[in-house]
Amino acid sequence: MYLPYLSLNAALVLWLTSLILWLCQWDRTALLISIFAALLLLLHFVKRDITAMFGKEKNSARIEKITAAPPLPVAKTPDAAESPQANTVIAGDVRFDGNISATGTLYIHGRVYGNIEAADGMVKIMRSGYVEGNITARELVIDGAVLGQCRAETIDIQEHGNITGAIAYRSLAIKRGGTFSGQAETIAEAADNVVEMVSEKEAVVQEA
Repeated sequence: MYLPYLSLNAALVLWLTSLILWLCQWDRTALLISIFAALLLLLHFVKRDITAMFGKEKNSARIEKITAAPPLPVAKTPDAAESPQANTVIAGDVRFDGNISATGTLYIHGRVYGNIEAADGMVKIMRSGYVEGNITARELVIDGAVLGQCRAETIDIQEHGNITGAIAYRSLAIKRGGTFSGQAETIAEAADNVVEMVSEKEAVVQEA
């Protein structure tokens, strides 16, 4: 017999027994048995309500646990724009013969015989570095020796730097101890800026 329905089945059996006893004119016994059957029936319904109530509480607690679970962290893919530019290093015990085209920053500790092209990057001639050739860069820092033509928006000659040749620049800085021998010229501004400046001057003359 299934346990949750034990009291219900017992109540039905007792109720049937009391009915038989009543028909047999056993009135008192039938009354007692019918009262006991009613109590068992009441007990069955009370147990059913209690079981249903606790079942709902367990289900709600389980739902709360599932809802409160923290989300898994999502790995972020690095943005391509955030990736660092490549750096190139020519060691002090290296002699390089030929032209170099570089991006990012080029560090020269050794000797280079050839032209260097890094229009969008930086070239640093370290104290032990030597370059014999032309250099084109966005920024040029010299703490070694250069023999040739140098063209950059910014040229910075450090304490031990030396340039022999021609330079073209927009900004030039020579620290004490640094030397330069040759021709120097400034790089003209962009054509758009030149036209704009001329038009402003013409406007002033016309107003005068």
